[in-house]
Amino acid sequence: MVWLPGDATKNREAAETPLRADTVAALRTFVAGKHPSAPLFPNMPVVTDVAYMLRFDLEAAGVAYQTDSGRVDFHALRRGTCLSWLASAGVPVKTLQDFARNSDVRLIMNLYARTLQGKLAEAAEHLPDLRKPVGEALRATGTCDPGPDRAESTCTKNCTERCRKLRA
Repeated sequence: MVWLPGDATKNREAAETPLRADTVAALRTFVAGKHPSAPLFPNMPVVTDVAYMLRFDLEAAGVAYQTDSGRVDFHALRRGTCLSWLASAGVPVKTLQDFARNSDVRLIMNLYARTLQGKLAEAAEHLPDLRKPVGEALRATGTCDPGPDRAESTCTKNCTERCRKLRA
């Protein structure tokens, strides 16, 4: 965890930000032997220089800094990438909200989190195989699952009735 004092957060409230265990291990190695009062990253540019560097890199890559839909925002790029990766990994929406320390989940889902390339096609692979007989398709979708509290014969009877209606 990285602890952030209130003056370093957007809402001015102190917060903890979780990090991956391997990132923590790498940071421990990186800071080993540094004096506690020494800057952790002494060569980091000031905030305004980061924006300038980003504009320079975009220009070199032939990407417009500003378009009809808006301008490039380093904070949104960073936050959007992180939240998109987490959402793609199946992290629950409430956890995304807490991770981002954001008060409105709609902002996260509508502004920051994006569908990563290939994820729509991957999602389609979770749909049932419609080439299977109807009863199998119903079971594959969970609409005909006897579950622990229902007898197999009840499920089979219900599936048979549904299948007959679907085939009619």
